[in-house]
Amino acid sequence: MALPNVSGEFRLVAEPELKFTGSGKQVVNVRLAANTGRKDPQTGEWVQTDQLFLNASVWDKDGEALIESGASKGDRVLASGALATREYDKSDGSRGLSVDLKFAKVALIAKKGAKRQDTTPAAPAPVDDPWAVPSGTTPPF
Repeated sequence: MALPNVSGEFRLVAEPELKFTGSGKQVVNVRLAANTGRKDPQTGEWVQTDQLFLNASVWDKDGEALIESGASKGDRVLASGALATREYDKSDGSRGLSVDLKFAKVALIAKKGAKRQDTTPAAPAPVDDPWAVPSGTTPPF
């Protein structure tokens, strides 16, 4: 069974890194983070409760679009891709495990410091209904 596809809002925790393969294909490597928190009832301070870090490789036109958007460390992005794990050698000689997004799509949604906007659609403005029947009358049909 394949690992699942995921999508969500993340923050870039490093500058996007543009590289080229030996055959000239471009790839943009990004480091993503997501976290949750809660307000400590005693102190009133926000406490971080969970963190997730992911590496993502964004290929070809998708990577080019990310670079052209001016995305940089601290910006909020939407990202999606297939989850994968990868083992690597740490600097101390031990083995580490990385969680990656393969075949990733990443798009800038807000620059660092931008206030989060409510994305709930506003209720439509009332429009006069030409078919409405005034109250207290009966429809002609």
